[in-house]
Amino acid sequence: MRPPESDLPPRAAFAAALRRVRRQLPDVSDEMLARRASRTPLPSGRLVSVNARRLGEWLNGRSVPRDFHAVLAVVRAVQSAAGSDGSGFSVADWERTWRAAYEDRAVAVPDHGTAGGDPPRDVVVGRPPSDAASLRERPALAHLIDAALRDDGVREGSPTS
Repeated sequence: MRPPESDLPPRAAFAAALRRVRRQLPDVSDEMLARRASRTPLPSGRLVSVNARRLGEWLNGRSVPRDFHAVLAVVRAVQSAAGSDGSGFSVADWERTWRAAYEDRAVAVPDHGTAGGDPPRDVVVGRPPSDAASLRERPALAHLIDAALRDDGVREGSPTS
């Protein structure tokens, strides 16, 4: 029997398969699942780190993990916590599904009526950086900087040599 995701584009099929597995633990947050996956040993005994925000992006089809082992860790963590293999996928099936999505992640953006077939201008490549782990708001410092910038004797920019 073919999985219901087989008629979808590769990236959407990967996300749908991962969501199907994820539904086995509806009461567990993505954060908790990511922690469990990070503590779940792979067949080699290796541990991989899984980020909850990235997991959400994978589930929503916004991105595809670079490393198949992260997918395997999530699937194994769900199977372990749910006490079953409800995915219907073997490791080889997961790897094929992930590889197809990974290779498909750079599919060209469709032409939206640009003249002469010009390439689209609003293409973003890569992921935006995440917030710094030690990001702190400093209202007093922000106030001093704002006040200094309002001073006509202070210029923005880098010093010239």
